[in-house]
Amino acid sequence: MREPKVDDAPPEVVVRALFTKETLADYLQVSVYTVQRLVQDGVLIAIKVGNQVRFHADDVDRFLDQCRTGAKERTGDRRG
Repeated sequence: MREPKVDDAPPEVVVRALFTKETLADYLQVSVYTVQRLVQDGVLIAIKVGNQVRFHADDVDRFLDQCRTGAKERTGDRRG
């Protein structure tokens, strides 16, 4: 019996999360219409697979980072 070579190893499969319009809308807690509008406005990147639309998790994360808002840095002393 021969020992398997490194080249005989099965290729590594990378599983990347893909959202449908419906699952993404649920995840973002918005309507499917809002997801469609974000794609039409060019704000959210979509992947077209046949007649289906999917959203890669990395693109969703980038979108959420762009939407992030926070407190602005205060300058000066506000004490009277």
